[in-house]
Amino acid sequence: MERRAAARGTSQGKGLMNRFEDVVQSGLKTHANLRLLSLFVRAVPAGPHAAYHFAGARLVPVLSLNKVVSPTLCFERLKEEADQIDGSWDFILLLALAKPDGTLPTAEEAERHLSRRADEAWISGDLSTFLVFDRNAQPLELTAERRLH
Repeated sequence: MERRAAARGTSQGKGLMNRFEDVVQSGLKTHANLRLLSLFVRAVPAGPHAAYHFAGARLVPVLSLNKVVSPTLCFERLKEEADQIDGSWDFILLLALAKPDGTLPTAEEAERHLSRRADEAWISGDLSTFLVFDRNAQPLELTAERRLH
């Protein structure tokens, strides 16, 4: 499955968290039992000039990981683990998952949830439900490109 998108760096605005650590700290404050779902995607440039800013790039899922949110969860460890599996990714799309009863979601529940949410995002073109970071832990805002034919 793939999706065309444009990426913009952002340092503020629209409620985006500026650091991966902010995501972890927010999760620790709001839920005792939370999983962070990570979808690693590669941006395949649509043209010769797109390679620099990813305009019109096709987003191709590479791998997914889910981690229990804990004080030791950090971007560098997540990046290292992903790179050991497949280092061809450009962005991480993040979601958090908590259960209404306060228990920790299982790894299987997390994978199903991530798969369903990713499918919905790819079909609709709306990636706004994901927090997005590049390989350098910089927050990004991905916007779907709409083309009229």
